[in-house]
Amino acid sequence: MTPGRTARLLPLAAIGGSILFDVAWMLMGHLRPGYSSVSRPISALAIGPDGVFVRAAFLLYGALVSRRGCPSHSDLQPPAKAAKEHPP
Repeated sequence: MTPGRTARLLPLAAIGGSILFDVAWMLMGHLRPGYSSVSRPISALAIGPDGVFVRAAFLLYGALVSRRGCPSHSDLQPPAKAAKEHPP
């Protein structure tokens, strides 16, 4: 995958991770008897037999969103090359 394509896909991955996390906690909150999103924290859904799904959503969300904030080495350009491509 080229650096330009990676740079275009990373914001979409972060948005997708956020949407996936929201759908996961809404669905699991609906399926958990007695759960109220007003009075209970989302992390309460991670406890119990179905908690593995919410924990997986936490991890996937964290991986997708943090990947957007931390570019890889191939996403960065050396300062000299960047100065040649974008003169003042």
